[in-house]
Amino acid sequence: MPGPQHKYCIYIPPEKRKVLKHLRVSYTKPYAEVVRARILLLSHEHPEWSIRQIADEVGCRPSTVKKFRNRWVNEGSLKNHPPTRSPKKASFCREGSDHLVGLFETV
Repeated sequence: MPGPQHKYCIYIPPEKRKVLKHLRVSYTKPYAEVVRARILLLSHEHPEWSIRQIADEVGCRPSTVKKFRNRWVNEGSLKNHPPTRSPKKASFCREGSDHLVGLFETV
């Protein structure tokens, strides 16, 4: 099946492979972790498969396969990264905060 080929070969050491194989069939772990384990194991077991073939087999997008393959090669991890955007700060208008202060003073 045509599709983008891999930029990197995936190697998983035997001890980590055992953990990923257990995670791949887990019903108690979060679904995202199971999908990531399946992506890695398929990449390792079928190096000739394209990114699209792996994505179709797992049921995700090719960009997800690329993302977690690259993360494994660069970091050796499948964990989520914290969001890059800053959290929204609550803002009150001047009138609203004066009104709130007045409410608390009367209690």
